[in-house]
Amino acid sequence: MSPFWYTAVQALSHLPSLLVLVIGLVLTGVARRRLPGRPLRLMVAGLGVLLVDVGLGVGVSFVLPALLSAETTGSPGFDVVQLVVVTGLISTLLQPAGLGLVIAAALTGRRTPEPVPATGPGSWPTSPVATANPSGAPYAGDLPPLPAPAHPAVPSVSGPAREPDR
Repeated sequence: MSPFWYTAVQALSHLPSLLVLVIGLVLTGVARRRLPGRPLRLMVAGLGVLLVDVGLGVGVSFVLPALLSAETTGSPGFDVVQLVVVTGLISTLLQPAGLGLVIAAALTGRRTPEPVPATGPGSWPTSPVATANPSGAPYAGDLPPLPAPAHPAVPSVSGPAREPDR
């Protein structure tokens, strides 16, 4: 593969990530009025770190063919293996750092929800009537007793059992 095609393929392989990060920065800029200060700064920093990582990958894809051609001509130059190892290590650090900043931006600045009043057996739901009642008892005993269920298969205590309708 010629150095031009190698560079073109490598640079184009970074294009989707570059587009997503640029669109993310644009959307963050558009939403800056709705985002509090700290999440906005964390998001911009995280996207910026990820953009640096993509830029490093694109830069290596342009530099590497030139270094390889210099190595084959016998001229002294930077060791290609060292370049690949160093950029790989830097990228290994930049990607989780940038992603961590984006996750921190998503989770920072959120308000904790108000505690939900207890409901269930042994607790009364709160209502505006209960708070307005001076005795403090919810519904002030205005609830009528519940009627017994009238089901044909359940025998009644007061009368004889009857056959269910068919």
